[in-house]
Amino acid sequence: MLKMTRAQLAAAAGVGEQTIFRFEEKGTELREDTELRLIACFEAHGIRFKNGNRPTVILEKGEE
Repeated sequence: MLKMTRAQLAAAAGVGEQTIFRFEEKGTELREDTELRLIACFEAHGIRFKNGNRPTVILEKGEE
């Protein structure tokens, strides 16, 4: 949704690129602090998280 590379996402969230790789490619669970950093990064770029029976993310209009 954000059209960011792993390196860009890692830098924006303040985590290692390998962390992003392991999460995306290997399904490795994230530590809570890492997860919170990624959530904050996504939200700062217009991603809104919705909870419920079907967790969903929404890209706010006007954000890219």
